[in-house]
Amino acid sequence: EFHHVVGRANGFEVVFHRLDGKVFAVPVGLARPGRDAVRLAKLVAPKLDRVDPGFGIDVITVHAHAVEALAQGQGRIDTELDAAEALAPLVDRLVNRLGEGRVWRPDPVESHVPERAVAKAAPLAAPASARPWNPDLPRPTRLLKRPEPIEVLAKLPDDPPLRFTWRNRHHRVRAAEGPERIGQEWWRGDFDDTGPGRIRDYYRVEDEAGGRFWIYRQGLYGDGASPKWWLHGLFG
Repeated sequence: EFHHVVGRANGFEVVFHRLDGKVFAVPVGLARPGRDAVRLAKLVAPKLDRVDPGFGIDVITVHAHAVEALAQGQGRIDTELDAAEALAPLVDRLVNRLGEGRVWRPDPVESHVPERAVAKAAPLAAPASARPWNPDLPRPTRLLKRPEPIEVLAKLPDDPPLRFTWRNRHHRVRAAEGPERIGQEWWRGDFDDTGPGRIRDYYRVEDEAGGRFWIYRQGLYGDGASPKWWLHGLFG
């Protein structure tokens, strides 16, 4: 059991000391500072199978990390705060079971390039200071780690595709929006590497089955090299 936890902490380490001198440490992280003994015990319990009791456990010690004072006073009536507190136990279970790097929240980053416009943040961390994403420029709920090439049949020069092939599956386009033109951020690299061949024209398309995709054409027709088409994300 957890007793005499003074203040609140972001993390705890339960250390089991065996009779033969060996120790087994069980770390527990919290999304928000806490001190609830029942909640902590539930997080430790699934990890007890890592502890080999041998001929017996002599002492159990609990170490608290990043401890902060426990403020006294009336609780705040704050919807956002209450929502975060309600989610904290679920986030704690996921993080301690899956690992910190696998549970995260996307935060906006000021960048025109889609793959640079998002950063990973702790699920319940304070909101980022960057401006939020523009609601007039919808972005897919799933952005592929790397754009994947597709074969496209489209009218020239700036019409959206009539149909495309992705991962050996054919899709006939029923509706489309675009293009949204995104140029390379030349100030991040060599200016000589920029040019028409780096321009992307994005389209939001829906196929006859109701699937919605985010695809783009890189390069311009009539600029020498033939433009290439890529699928970059999925809506829904």
